[in-house]
Amino acid sequence: MRNVAKPARTRSNRFRRRKGAVIILFAMLLTVVAAVMAFSIDVGYMANVRSELQNAVDAGALAGAGALQEDASTADAAAVQYIQQNLVGNRPVSADSIEASAGVWNDTTRTFTAGGQFPNAFRVEVIDRDQPLFFGRLLNHGLFDV
Repeated sequence: MRNVAKPARTRSNRFRRRKGAVIILFAMLLTVVAAVMAFSIDVGYMANVRSELQNAVDAGALAGAGALQEDASTADAAAVQYIQQNLVGNRPVSADSIEASAGVWNDTTRTFTAGGQFPNAFRVEVIDRDQPLFFGRLLNHGLFDV
């Protein structure tokens, strides 16, 4: 009987069999990287919108406090006007979502009380609803509230 040796597997044969595995692994990792990138873009946009809203509220509060010398209704109107002049997420804030009130600040208890005969402080609260997301729509979360 004759011994016939099998041909030794060469390095190129081994890699040729695994060639498709790298493509599948690359496709899976590319999907994960794209999802993380989309998430980070939306989170960054949310932080930017929150910062824009905070700037608008600060401008409204300063305008309202400056107009307190006249009366509380003028201060409320000035606050709403200044808030709406600042765009939040490339759109103005609706007047329905703005709560502006003149009141009295107590230094000892560190509390704000709305109203009062001689207001010395001004408070503005805004909740901006339904800001759109870029990639959240893919997961049925296309809007967020600030």
